[in-house]
Amino acid sequence: MSPVSVIDNEVDILIGAFRSDLTSFMEEWRSIFSRFHLIVVKDPDVKEFKIPVGFDVRVYTESDIVKVVGSSKPSLFSGYSSRYFGYLVSNKKYIISIDDDCSPAKTS
Repeated sequence: MSPVSVIDNEVDILIGAFRSDLTSFMEEWRSIFSRFHLIVVKDPDVKEFKIPVGFDVRVYTESDIVKVVGSSKPSLFSGYSSRYFGYLVSNKKYIISIDDDCSPAKTS
């Protein structure tokens, strides 16, 4: 099997945001996330929202979901299903999904 070459701009990293402050999560992943475009889908139940600067990120909210799928369907994209909206709006060749409670592995 030959090695696969993936170009950074062919990748979206999709984050379902269930917490109001993603600062520590995104800082933990900065060395990886900073190479790629990020799609963050904010859970409709999260009212206030904070992410650090310095990322190529597009944040989608409930109003964005309504614009795309209509006012009768936004509940389809709440909770853990919110990431599905990210799959819908991404136009990249590769989509990597990660939850906001995951941390990079520590090496000893």
